[in-house]
Amino acid sequence: MRIPFALFLGLIMTSLASAQNQTADVIFINGNIYTGTARCVGPAGAECGPQKQPPWSETMKIPDYRVQAMAIASGKIIRTGNNEVVLALKSKTTKVIDLAGHFAMPGFNDAHVHLASGGFEKLNVDLVGAKSLDEMKQRIAARASTAAAGEWITGRGWDHTLWSEVKTPVRQDIDAVTGDHPAIFNRVDGHIAVANSAALKAAGITGQTPDPHGGKIDRDDQGEPTGILRETAMGAVFSKVPPPTPAQRRRAVELALEDAARWGITSAQDNSAWEDFLVYEQLEKENKLTLRISEWLPFDAPVEQLKAYRAHHTPWSDPMLRTTMLKGFMDGSLGSRTAAMLAPFPR
Repeated sequence: MRIPFALFLGLIMTSLASAQNQTADVIFINGNIYTGTARCVGPAGAECGPQKQPPWSETMKIPDYRVQAMAIASGKIIRTGNNEVVLALKSKTTKVIDLAGHFAMPGFNDAHVHLASGGFEKLNVDLVGAKSLDEMKQRIAARASTAAAGEWITGRGWDHTLWSEVKTPVRQDIDAVTGDHPAIFNRVDGHIAVANSAALKAAGITGQTPDPHGGKIDRDDQGEPTGILRETAMGAVFSKVPPPTPAQRRRAVELALEDAARWGITSAQDNSAWEDFLVYEQLEKENKLTLRISEWLPFDAPVEQLKAYRAHHTPWSDPMLRTTMLKGFMDGSLGSRTAAMLAPFPR
């Protein structure tokens, strides 16, 4: 028993020595750094360790959630405190960054995002924030004016509940500004879309087309499609939209990552296509992935396919990119009036 104990004790001492001798890759000084964790501070500025309710004494001050400096090694924060305490981890190769009093804080986590879709919004017609149907049409018309003959026009983000006249657009509204271009535009929540007449024709949707399982084709008083497609009914049109090229897909992801960085989002739970995940992988290989991504896989995918996805990128081996839970849809949304309700939505 003595030999295993001696070995165990040796490992502990080696580990402690290693921790004490650890140096930082990067040190930030002279900052206003919010840690989000209470800590007690002695008179010299040294940390006493995190405590929820530090004891009151002459050697302690009140809990302080902000620090002056921070040290990082191998992508992890290894020490926070005042300049003197943190600079003790400086080596000849340590990069020191002077924050000059600027504020820093932990990054935000987005718990539900469709990253690639957000990027494609910027490549296509961005309808987010359009304050009226007229503004929506103006944005679409601007894109149509530069589109090649017969090119599909797509976009996302309109929200009719923000308009003074709260009613959904119809195909005739879109026809007026798209000409011969087939076009379809998702609502902001992605649960319904409005398609123009050319898009409905391309998908073979007429007054005689039955509603698909899990979806609905809105119809006017004459029984003709209005252009509003709900839930699975959108699939018939989107199946006719040419898929993005690899370059377009990568650009969409890059734009989404730039937007996340702009708003301080450093980690996200994402639900995008597998082709988008492969773009994340490539960016990581190039050291250009700027967001920690936990990717949701489709709940209704075949089990063997899910196993292949998990085996392709094992979730426990990569802190930057991993596959995690399954994402499924139970019903729709309130804004699109596709949610399951005990009574019909008012007309």
